[in-house]
Amino acid sequence: MGRFTNTLKEKKSTPEVTASFAQKAAIPELMVLEELRSFIPPLSEEEFAALEDSILSEGIRDALCVWTSPDGEKILIDGHNRYQIIRKHQISNFSIKEIDLPNLESVKDWMLNLQLGRRNLTPNQLSYLRGLQYNREKSGVGRPIGKINSDNLSELTTTADRLANIHGVTSRTIERDALYAKGIDMMGNENLEMKRELLAGKLKIGKAKIQGLSKEEDVEKAIYQLLGTPKEVVILDPFEEKKKDIVAKIRKMTLDSYELDVETVIKMLREMSQK
Repeated sequence: MGRFTNTLKEKKSTPEVTASFAQKAAIPELMVLEELRSFIPPLSEEEFAALEDSILSEGIRDALCVWTSPDGEKILIDGHNRYQIIRKHQISNFSIKEIDLPNLESVKDWMLNLQLGRRNLTPNQLSYLRGLQYNREKSGVGRPIGKINSDNLSELTTTADRLANIHGVTSRTIERDALYAKGIDMMGNENLEMKRELLAGKLKIGKAKIQGLSKEEDVEKAIYQLLGTPKEVVILDPFEEKKKDIVAKIRKMTLDSYELDVETVIKMLREMSQK
């Protein structure tokens, strides 16, 4: 996705809503990028079911947010769970807002800041997002986000100090968060579903053990040890979860959703063939 970055002129630092409109007929095709979806902590099954029930009874109240890439693709940047429910139930009455951002890295910063403002985050999800923010800024791809809560800015000498001030924690907490986020992302590079289950609270592994992954040279072996699973038993196939998603989609096909589901399966197969 590097081609998306640094290809537009720098714009105002504050994202601007450029369009908002109701979709009353066909459901628009929005691109869902996995690297952006990973910025969104997954809902628990109960939370997703509650959201689905709310949408079916009250409709879509908040607009889905999209960013238009330099290639002209409408990329979803907020509303992934709602969009999943929209597609599942063929809901056509909802609105879309276009967010004006200069490049993909700015999109990631915008999404990260939005997620950090959620009130229903678990402690581990919050820790991951704070750590991810720190790691992005330290690597030079993320830009500083948030309001400083100190009159003496000279005291905030490091990235950890500044983020600690913004989030109301200690700089040491931010540093531990960074190790935690790095460990989870390393697990996600091996098995994306494992990362999702960790952030959803389905997979229970101590934070200290995940933080320790950042120092491991053989990450795959270390993950097996964390899970207490012999390497011979589990194969971390990068396509395995995609295969499961495709099979699940086929099994859930109905006469009403058949045409749309077939298109979705074909798209998923094409994505796999390109990797």
